[in-house]
Amino acid sequence: MKQTQVVSLIITEKCNLACKYCYVVEENVGYHNQKNIVMTDEVIHRAIPFIIYNIAPTCENLRIDLYGGESMLEFDKIKFFVERFEPFAKTEGVWDKTQILIFTNGTTATEEIMLWMKPYFPKVDFSFSVDGTENSQNSTRVYKDGSGSYSKVIENFELFKKIFDLPENESIHSRSVHTLSPDNIQYLMDTILDYKIQGISSYHTFLCKDDIWSPKDIEEYRKQRKLSTDFLIKEFPETGMMDKYMVLLMQRQRYKQKGECSSGKTLISITQNGDLYPCHRLYQGSRAAKFKIGDIWKGIDKTSTYLGTLEKLGIDTIKECINCKYGIRDSCNFQCTSARFESATTKGNIFKVIPSICELLYIDHQSAAALNKALSGNLNFEILFM
Repeated sequence: MKQTQVVSLIITEKCNLACKYCYVVEENVGYHNQKNIVMTDEVIHRAIPFIIYNIAPTCENLRIDLYGGESMLEFDKIKFFVERFEPFAKTEGVWDKTQILIFTNGTTATEEIMLWMKPYFPKVDFSFSVDGTENSQNSTRVYKDGSGSYSKVIENFELFKKIFDLPENESIHSRSVHTLSPDNIQYLMDTILDYKIQGISSYHTFLCKDDIWSPKDIEEYRKQRKLSTDFLIKEFPETGMMDKYMVLLMQRQRYKQKGECSSGKTLISITQNGDLYPCHRLYQGSRAAKFKIGDIWKGIDKTSTYLGTLEKLGIDTIKECINCKYGIRDSCNFQCTSARFESATTKGNIFKVIPSICELLYIDHQSAAALNKALSGNLNFEILFM
């Protein structure tokens, strides 16, 4: 039985932002062009028993991600799903092991939505996407007119704290994921220094693994990771400040845990029309026919060619990984399957790697190794791995 299974429901493709690293391909004319494909009530009705009877029995913990676009632009659909899923899940004994996350850019979180969500909290919670402090956020997560979104996100989070009775000093940066991309990497160290001023001891960076990094970008990444690693080595003994992403990588190194793409293994996605895909990134445009693995009416197609391919896909089956030139095969965090399919470098071959991402993952590996070496033996540090 899987420890955790993630089911993502793609509520809508519509979004009010135009993030610079958005992975939706132009052929889909999705997020950036405001094509509003919305999950129907019929699909939501059918998705609920599909999740409860087909997915929930396979795992100890069930996480349901409500995705977009910006999912809360279709708040009525989110409300429709949660208000029907909860009583059904309670009746079938699934509710206690379920967590529902509403993925949001934070700009659309209105008081109406928060007041509705409060009785369900924390079983139903927000997952905010915020790329660090103001300069960093506004360099990547922008509105259609190019203006930054940071001030609106912070305004909404202050309302969130008030409605949900969170501590006054609680920061959105402790509850969000900070995606590192070529457009904002130069702000990483400045962001971490700002976190220290705010008293934030735990934050979570996430490497954008798409094939968009130039040699110049990679060198800036190397510089910023070195600066931030040196800072954390100095800072941790006093404040316990640490990047959750680095903790994951250090754990991989300690226990020789190979990373893998969760696509089709511990992740499955339901599209607006009820089709099933291994990942929320694999259903758009020309990929649709290739990666479809069933639908919520007939279930998962066990004969799917792609599911069979996924079983073979991993660090032990990719030639460049088997002969890893960086020597980190046993603890590598691995690459994104969708990113490899879309990459001009791999030409759609998911059994090829993106060299620039390998280099970035090696930089991360070096940072984690330095932290492990410098801080091992510190009691508070060792607690991170328990």
